[in-house]
Amino acid sequence: MLIQAMTEPECWAMLGRNRIARLACARDNQPYIVPLRVDLDGDSLYGYATLGQKIEWMRTNPLVCVECEESVSDRQWSTVIVRGRYEELPNTPEYAIARGVAERLFHKHPMWWEPATVPLGNSARRAPIAFRIHVDGLTGRRTVQEDSPHDRQDSARRDSQPVWLIRMWHRLRPTRTDA
Repeated sequence: MLIQAMTEPECWAMLGRNRIARLACARDNQPYIVPLRVDLDGDSLYGYATLGQKIEWMRTNPLVCVECEESVSDRQWSTVIVRGRYEELPNTPEYAIARGVAERLFHKHPMWWEPATVPLGNSARRAPIAFRIHVDGLTGRRTVQEDSPHDRQDSARRDSQPVWLIRMWHRLRPTRTDA
């Protein structure tokens, strides 16, 4: 198995086909991460939640990180990390177009407002808050299988090297980022 950088188009494609991601935000040097349903449109991820810790924290510090993954096995996976900015989409005229995009995306999913609005314990049901994450940058990694005899020879040669040499080789090895 080898780990390979994904191209930017591959990263965008993976974001487009996944609906569940992990949203990380921070306040006062304390990180917080939660699973979240997201939908991609253009260069933004759209989500919804109710007022609570993540919304309060993102209002304070709009810089966020989103992680999404696809995993078939321990040796066959891919992951994309997004660096972005939170923007709330209030129900006001200046956000009508963005809210329309969000609602169109959300309504593709039956019961789209759940689990964000399901009451916790005896609490009352709360209205969802729509928001988007502007993608400022993204990176991805995935595993690739070693199929050719050349790959197997490289793997055997690396397996016989000291660990420090293997680490150096990975750091110095050029990576392909073109599509």
